[in-house]
Amino acid sequence: MLSQYLEIITFKIFPLITYLVFTLGVVLKLSSWIKRTYTASLKNNVLPLKKLTLPIILQSLLSTILRYVLQFKLLRSSHKLWVISWIAFHIPILFIIFGHLRGFGVWSLEWFTWIASKELLAYTLPTILGVIVMVALIILLVYRLIYLRSISSLGNYIVLILLILVITGGDLMRFSPFTSEEKVIVIPPGFTLRLEHTPNINLLIFHSILVQILVMYIPFSPLLHIYTSPFLMILSELKRIRISES
Repeated sequence: MLSQYLEIITFKIFPLITYLVFTLGVVLKLSSWIKRTYTASLKNNVLPLKKLTLPIILQSLLSTILRYVLQFKLLRSSHKLWVISWIAFHIPILFIIFGHLRGFGVWSLEWFTWIASKELLAYTLPTILGVIVMVALIILLVYRLIYLRSISSLGNYIVLILLILVITGGDLMRFSPFTSEEKVIVIPPGFTLRLEHTPNINLLIFHSILVQILVMYIPFSPLLHIYTSPFLMILSELKRIRISES
């Protein structure tokens, strides 16, 4: 009975709070940040708006995408940190997020069965990625405690701890017993999550609540770089183009 009430709170009520806090946080933070950054870019004469031709825009966007995907800045600063942070954490976490979208019907496993078996794609690979991400996060936390303590904020540690807890919940579900029955969860305003097997309900609730807390915290945390980094890279690239053309 208690688990039923917790399911209602977790998947019916809490998502509404998550949407509200996340949306308001992103709007407020980004509007303030963009205003300050854009004003500063104009003062520094990054690139007059009248000179923003289509080739310049396309060139800056392409360069930004390549720099964002390959993380050249991080690679130049530390090869080891680049491997741990980018290869062992960011890339696997993107695959994990993509994998979760299958449960919401965004894509089908049959699309990729020409690459590997369903067993590998649905169970083995996600489990391996979950373990890799967990190890990477622990290493990043230890690295920050040892080498980056002087420049680390409380927010940096909160993000890492939340991520570790989220991944822990997901990994525990993978390794815990489950039933063969399908689990269907309808999340407002109409998202349907279909799990092929029913995992441990308590772990599912634990994992889901932590994910929502993490989502709500994103606009107020260092994870805001998810949105601001591309914008900063574009401004930097526009400045580079201006200098090269002057």
